[in-house]
Amino acid sequence: GSLFASDQAYDLIERTFSDKINFVGTETTLAAADQGAAGDALSASIVDFNMAGLFGRSSATLRYPLARWSMMEDVADDVDVYLTADAETVDNRTVRDAPQIVGFDHGNGRVTYSSFHQEPGSHPDQLRILQLLMFEL
Repeated sequence: GSLFASDQAYDLIERTFSDKINFVGTETTLAAADQGAAGDALSASIVDFNMAGLFGRSSATLRYPLARWSMMEDVADDVDVYLTADAETVDNRTVRDAPQIVGFDHGNGRVTYSSFHQEPGSHPDQLRILQLLMFEL
């Protein structure tokens, strides 16, 4: 009963759970949220108390090596936000405290969405955070 999706799979999350996460761009156009600018060292705040405790600190470094990544702007009140960051869009706009990883209950399961995905070259912080989140699913 759990679902994990990341980055450009956001269209599936947006269409299925449109009331939970607000992505950059229009909801009716596929790939409209692919507005995050590439970055080697985006500084993120771990805003979830339990995640910060498990991770051992309240900040993490995120790497977005793709030319574009799918960006969230905000979430519904019943969505848990794990990490946020001031993130740049491809048109040089800054989205303050943009959620980077979120989760919410659905039925008997849990939905978790991450703006970044795991791939060769990911920052070690990203990989560790994803490992910790997998225990939640």
